[in-house]
Amino acid sequence: MRRRLVLLFDCFIISERSWLQSIQDRLQSPDARFHAEYRIRSQQTCYRYRSKLDITLYTLTSYAAIPFDQIIIRFECEDVTDSPIFLQRAQVLFPHATFIDERSDTAAKYLEALRLIDGRDNPWVFFCPNNDHPFLANPSILDNLLLLAQEVEILYQADVISVLYSHFTESINNRRASSSHWAFFSHTFNHVLAQTFFADIVSSQHFLCDSIKIYRYSDLESIFKYAHKTRPSQRLIRLEESGLYMSSSLSEISIHPNFELCRHYDSIMPYYDSVPMLFIPPGFETRDIHINYLSSTYSLSSVNVNPRSAYVFNGGTADLRCFLSELPYFWKNLISSIEIATPSSRLSPIDDIHSEYHDLVHVFPAAPVEESLITAMRKLYSFTCELSFPETASFVFDRVTLPPTSSLSDSCLNSLRAISIVSGSVLLNGLHTVLQGNVYVFSSDRRPTSISSFKPSGACLILMS
Repeated sequence: MRRRLVLLFDCFIISERSWLQSIQDRLQSPDARFHAEYRIRSQQTCYRYRSKLDITLYTLTSYAAIPFDQIIIRFECEDVTDSPIFLQRAQVLFPHATFIDERSDTAAKYLEALRLIDGRDNPWVFFCPNNDHPFLANPSILDNLLLLAQEVEILYQADVISVLYSHFTESINNRRASSSHWAFFSHTFNHVLAQTFFADIVSSQHFLCDSIKIYRYSDLESIFKYAHKTRPSQRLIRLEESGLYMSSSLSEISIHPNFELCRHYDSIMPYYDSVPMLFIPPGFETRDIHINYLSSTYSLSSVNVNPRSAYVFNGGTADLRCFLSELPYFWKNLISSIEIATPSSRLSPIDDIHSEYHDLVHVFPAAPVEESLITAMRKLYSFTCELSFPETASFVFDRVTLPPTSSLSDSCLNSLRAISIVSGSVLLNGLHTVLQGNVYVFSSDRRPTSISSFKPSGACLILMS
């Protein structure tokens, strides 16, 4: 049986004038991420800049493939002349939706929006205050994820159960202690309670009320009631501004899909080689998308798909380095033709094809060893502020490799001393690290000791960093 799912889309659409001005302003800044984006978006390819109105309508088109039971769309255009354009096109996509020409910017307005939802059976709400997270997957997976979420409600005690629908790359790199970016985002220590084919069931020591999740109607209502009571006049656009973000008073278990559902339109710069930015394909508005597959020639009027080529922004001919089966699902009814070229030669059985989904678990580059140690100590501070340790403790760091002759620099040791951890009145004043690969132990005196003679005293806390 299908679970009831409601779309609550609530967004502000900036004008083309403001958007162009913001680009000019950011060009004067030293923001390396923006300049990497600009290098790609300023080229005359599929990746070229598009207006926020175009991106919003592209996102809504992707949501039209999802069989929502009820749809609430609140919107506000900075340029009032954009409003009738948006409304006309959005009503074609969702003829039975409720449209309100005002976006929510306070808890009271969000509560007003929630009152438009039929909440009698406490439906799931696809909460979306973002206008740039298109849905790329086959929407049938949502029913499996919601069924899993309902099973979790029966199996576990938690204040909030949610389903994460975006930031897939960050999620798979932050789920467990062995993940490359565990505790990196918001210093939260996720823990995988169970694994299924469709998703991992993940708990955290903080309430991560991110605005990229599906929540129960009653949970959203409680969040906004709390915000309205504690900060009634404060501006509130996202759940992160509710006063409950990172709260330790609420427990949350979240379903983290093993497949990418949505992706932020600008992806996670500057890792565009592994997780490319999105684009609006030529012919999208007229439902006339042409696919140019495996060709060595770039076509400006087509989407050029070639898993054997480099990306067009890296000197190749591919807009997408993927297989045809990996194209966004909602393109299915928008593609009018697929032209398949015959490769000049076939690959041998040992040749790899690295499509855009090749190595997402290693998207983020490894941090320098010294930075990893300092970051891990900071994580430890967040994790152990309520714990009691003996005067000496050993810390084991995985995924860190040093040559046998390496030692920690003075600046690193000074930084470590500066963030020495105090738990109650106990000072953790010894640092021991076991390094993977060439295994050595470093004490605060910087003298390497072989692992065979390393005998940790006190507690031994294992961190994967």
